[in-house]
Amino acid sequence: MSVMEVVRAALPWLMVLLVFLVLVTYLPPLSTFLPDLLYGPLRL
Repeated sequence: MSVMEVVRAALPWLMVLLVFLVLVTYLPPLSTFLPDLLYGPLRL
């Protein structure tokens, strides 16, 4: 396998990871859902 073949095979997976990174970064409820579910919402 050449390096280019490996890059082409990995590119779709990297794009999916990038999409999820953007979603979790800019939509806070997605990243705080599970901790809120386990520990309850933060009370100040």
